[in-house]
Amino acid sequence: MTPGIFTLNQYRHFKQDISRREFLKLIGAGLFASLLLPTSDFERNFPKDQYGRVAVDSINVYSEPTKKSKIINIHTKDTVFLITGIFVGEGSKSNQIWYKVVEEGYAYSGNIQPVRINLNPVNHHIPSSGALGEVTIPFTDAHWQPDLSSAIAYRLYFETTHWILNVVTDQNNISWYRLLDTKFNQTYYVKADHLHILTQEELAPINPDLPSSAKRLEVQINTQIITALENNAPVFMARASTGLHHKNSIYITPMGKFNIFFKRSTRHMESENLAAYGNDLPGVPWVSYFTTNGVAIHGTYWHNDFGFPHSTGCVNLPSSAAKWIYRWTIPTVPGDKQSGYYRDGTEINIIN
Repeated sequence: MTPGIFTLNQYRHFKQDISRREFLKLIGAGLFASLLLPTSDFERNFPKDQYGRVAVDSINVYSEPTKKSKIINIHTKDTVFLITGIFVGEGSKSNQIWYKVVEEGYAYSGNIQPVRINLNPVNHHIPSSGALGEVTIPFTDAHWQPDLSSAIAYRLYFETTHWILNVVTDQNNISWYRLLDTKFNQTYYVKADHLHILTQEELAPINPDLPSSAKRLEVQINTQIITALENNAPVFMARASTGLHHKNSIYITPMGKFNIFFKRSTRHMESENLAAYGNDLPGVPWVSYFTTNGVAIHGTYWHNDFGFPHSTGCVNLPSSAAKWIYRWTIPTVPGDKQSGYYRDGTEINIIN
């Protein structure tokens, strides 16, 4: 095993049995020596303890940041590794970013979800209305019962969001949050320290005093960029991924003017939703719908190739960008509510 690379079973062992602080102590003690050599540029330009998760079936690691160089390793889905640098290499016109995989080699960023490892204090006082939680580790397995030996319901990924109903403690004194899946009207359990409960401040609307007419979104298909404007002045921009050709089908993000009319802080999307190639996707975060057949702006954890079309009609964004849009646009959603509706919400103009 390459130091700093964690396979599925090894990562599961780490996240269940040691805390983040203990993990970092192991690194500091030199157990994973190849994690220890950030350059001064890396320290200035890239966050410490930044990891990557393989988001697709497999990725190649190359000797140089180009697919023309030698393949030196292959990592399968959900392998977690330390990212020790960012480089501009040879990729698509819209994304030429490569990640340094520890000291092993280089991998194209589009198939790697940037993740962190942060455990959380358990909140034993969940409001009767529930609370919104966000996964803060690369992934965690949700079980049908609050028991590690119980069957796994779903794998929940970094920055996905989930509605918490209550907290229970099992016979081994492990705390679990019970999560509500409104898509299928079912519940399952996840270790409580793997989710951060978002505060009212973190969910508060951005610039709520501006009139609805002063806010507008623009999505440019040719540049794959979404822009938020206040009084026609840009205040926020992010790379997006809109509809593409996939599996002999054409998935088109509709052009024209729409209004965001319905929002969900979390949504389980599957094949009938216009989200991602028939996949089953629990916990899609920060969903802002603008068509009645389910086309929306939302956070994305199954790829990192923004700036290039990837969706089956929706506007894919990095989760942090989707959260900003969610908080900035109308309708507003109170922190104790799962969703909000307003027929004439923020305008979104989708142009070529």
